Formats: sequence, C-alpha cells, structure tokens
Amino acid sequence: MTTRKRTKKSVCALRSDEYKKDTVKLTDTVGVAAAAKQLGIHTTQIYNWRGKL
Repeated sequence: MTTRKRTKKSVCALRSDEYKKDTVKLTDTVGVAAAAKQLGIHTTQIYNWRGKL
C-alpha cells in the first residue's frame, strides 16, 4: 500500500470589518463581479460578507 504525501494546508486571509464594509460599498457602484476581479477575491466571498454585514 502506498502512503499519501501530506500537503500544506492553505491559510485563509483574515480581512478586517472595515475592509469588508468598503468592499460591499464598492459593489454598489461597480457590481459584485467587477469588485471581486479588482480585489482578487471570489464573488461568493462578497455575497457572504453582504449577508453578514
């Protein structure tokens, strides 16, 4: 039987509440897809922040 190599776990980037609020405000002007592309994050992350804030 072969053993699996352990891979390094990815580390989640912690964003401040201010960053999240500014991102959500940005989506009001340019849209979610454009804001996510500009900031280099996934659109689902912005939708999650929008729901929580």
